[in-house]
Amino acid sequence: VVRVGEERLIGEILEIRGNNASIQVYEETGGLKPGEPVQSTNQALSVELAPGLLGNIYDGIQRPLDLIKAMEGDFISRGIEAPAIAREKEWDFKPKVKEG
Repeated sequence: VVRVGEERLIGEILEIRGNNASIQVYEETGGLKPGEPVQSTNQALSVELAPGLLGNIYDGIQRPLDLIKAMEGDFISRGIEAPAIAREKEWDFKPKVKEG
């Protein structure tokens, strides 16, 4: 995963050829141009799994839309960051299988 441009839009490197990279940006790209700063997060594109997933609606990159609406209103700003799962919340969990 990389962050692209001054707004730090979320993207993923699809291809590297020499000193050039092809990046899929997962947000509106209007205004971006070649030479924009790109910063690696040193992480692969992934999702978090937890009991809290069932109570939320997410966009395509696992940003919780209810939290974003509370923060921003009806429109999602480019580059907004929001935790996928509420870390302070606790859920009752009873595992059905053992490790190993």
